[in-house]
Amino acid sequence: MINYNELVLSKKTEEEVQESEHEIILMEKFDFSENRMTINLENITGIEEINKSINWDFDALKLRFPLRLRRPKEGDEFYPLGFSGKKKVSKFFRDEKLSILARQKIWLLTDGENSVLGVVPFRQDRRYSRDENTEAVLKIFNKK
Repeated sequence: MINYNELVLSKKTEEEVQESEHEIILMEKFDFSENRMTINLENITGIEEINKSINWDFDALKLRFPLRLRRPKEGDEFYPLGFSGKKKVSKFFRDEKLSILARQKIWLLTDGENSVLGVVPFRQDRRYSRDENTEAVLKIFNKK
């Protein structure tokens, strides 16, 4: 039974603390002789909770490596594709009406300078997306 009039606090186990601080390195560098590389998120262990399909194309020349997946932190912001201006990730969560439990399962794709490239699996940052001048493409996808 759930009682919404009570707040229950519990101490996290060591495993829960390590998992919340967990980050996954996706790609150390880009081989520019290829002009196109892909990362399939389905093949990465530890991120099984991504249950939505994504298909993002990045301009690899705009990215700073290594690329990482990590949990959101206070103050994270990005420029969502399809929106004008920048948005704090926490505000994006509220706008998407995500529950607190759902927010805890979200991963951020970040670059070598810790800039948010996308909120997985919702929205890519438009500053790094592929455009008509793109020469080298990095595709990140997940088919759920």
